[in-house]
Amino acid sequence: MKRSIRRNIDGNDRSALWWFGCEPLEDNKIWIKIYDYSIDRALYMEDFLNELDSLNREQLREFIRQVLDRLHEECQGEKIIDKLNILNAYNSMNLKKLFGITCSFFWENWEADILSDFDVRAAEDTMNRISGREDRSYHTGINF
Repeated sequence: MKRSIRRNIDGNDRSALWWFGCEPLEDNKIWIKIYDYSIDRALYMEDFLNELDSLNREQLREFIRQVLDRLHEECQGEKIIDKLNILNAYNSMNLKKLFGITCSFFWENWEADILSDFDVRAAEDTMNRISGREDRSYHTGINF
């Protein structure tokens, strides 16, 4: 349920950051509290990259494979396609180099507005699925 709501809201406002609280009221009824909040975007990116650093080599490879697939599918003809080439040799890189290139790719292209906040959120969702985490619980000041 929470994932469906998040997808719905994400689809309506590509740059919004949201948090959900769901509480049962009675059988077949829940109360959904939706909070819109502002955070420091750079800190959000930093926290995302720090969490990305916790992935092992195989998880990071799978993350890059899924991100490449999604970006190639959704961004045809955009600037980001040329920039994706830096990640093409991900299967042969050691963990340290792979992480460094991935961080640079996300940070630099996000700062240049080639990657949107929505792109980072989608990558974050991919990372959380791969690592077994479903919620964005690692950002500063947010605990649920």
